[in-house]
Amino acid sequence: MFVDGEFDMWNSATMSSAYRPGGPWNSTEEVPRMVVARGGHIPDLDLVHVNEDVVEALAVVTKRQLRIM
Repeated sequence: MFVDGEFDMWNSATMSSAYRPGGPWNSTEEVPRMVVARGGHIPDLDLVHVNEDVVEALAVVTKRQLRIM
């Protein structure tokens, strides 16, 4: 399972990278790839400067992760 933020500065080093051979990984049931809309990297965990859209997107991804596990 791979989860990235849409605007994560490390995307080029992840399965979401456009530079990955074959392009970004296509999510499968066996190996899902999820992208948090409008999400970044660790700043999304900052509780002082909350981005409500990202909090909602993270909740959706977390629920999906728990179903898969």
